[in-house]
Amino acid sequence: MKTATNNEIWDVIVVGAGLAGLKAAMELKKVGKRVLVLEARDRVGGRSKAGEINGETIDLGGQWVGPQQKLLLAQAKELGVQTYPQFAKGASLFSREGLVKSYKSDMPKLPIAALIEIALIDRRWNKEIQSLPHGKPWLASNAKQWDAETVESWILKNVRTEAARDFIRTIVGALFCCNSSQLSYLYFLEYFKQGHGLEVLISTEKGAQQDKFVGGGLGKFLNLFQITWVKILF
Repeated sequence: MKTATNNEIWDVIVVGAGLAGLKAAMELKKVGKRVLVLEARDRVGGRSKAGEINGETIDLGGQWVGPQQKLLLAQAKELGVQTYPQFAKGASLFSREGLVKSYKSDMPKLPIAALIEIALIDRRWNKEIQSLPHGKPWLASNAKQWDAETVESWILKNVRTEAARDFIRTIVGALFCCNSSQLSYLYFLEYFKQGHGLEVLISTEKGAQQDKFVGGGLGKFLNLFQITWVKILF
């Protein structure tokens, strides 16, 4: 990657140097377009960021890939980036409000009432997901209502047990890197639709956390895109 600050004329300017922006720029380059990517940070990659511990490359941002993510896997293959299974033996840890609990399944230990409620909510989500037109969630009959509501306001109106509320908030934090009060409920539903539902999104084996990328994961991707970009200030 290199920075560029000159008066060249570009066919296309891509705003944002996350993986989506870099992929768009790369595809445009393939068809002969002169492309410049603008990025507000002093690095590319967006939520993907490589780090280092004891001389070993690690991932500090997005790092997992599941069998459902066929486009990402195809891109990895094209760039020569291999995958390996996520280590999943032993217990997982769930931390919430200063309390740490261990569990060995895909779901943390919760009161039976909360587990029943989560199952019913998941059933409701799957029904609402099916109502979203493919690729055009804004055309759903309830789109305006859902987009005007945050996940947090939806939780407060529709979820009764505190453990189930905490579980959904934790899922939002893990998947979206934000608070439930900052996320549109419509976007939440569309993300779940694209991610094949709650079970796939939180699972390791056959789920979204099944594999990682060899060599520091997505950080390796960034060295292979070879896109001209420049840091800007918004």
